[in-house]
Amino acid sequence: MLSSGPGTVGGVDGWSFDMECRVRPLPPPGPLTFVCVWPERGIPPSRVEVDSTTVIGAAEAAVRLWADDPYCSAD
Repeated sequence: MLSSGPGTVGGVDGWSFDMECRVRPLPPPGPLTFVCVWPERGIPPSRVEVDSTTVIGAAEAAVRLWADDPYCSAD
């Protein structure tokens, strides 16, 4: 499941978006595909593949600050 955190819309061109993502469970090694579509704005499906090593490495480098944080569970 990919869920997003707080985001901001705006920026210089009016189309910038910045958000946080949580990926649970972590993907297996290999390609990880992100897909975006926004029919209401006439934006067709677009996709990009990245190497999941980046996501897995970020998770391994993360530090748990609160033991009871539900976002840090292994589920």
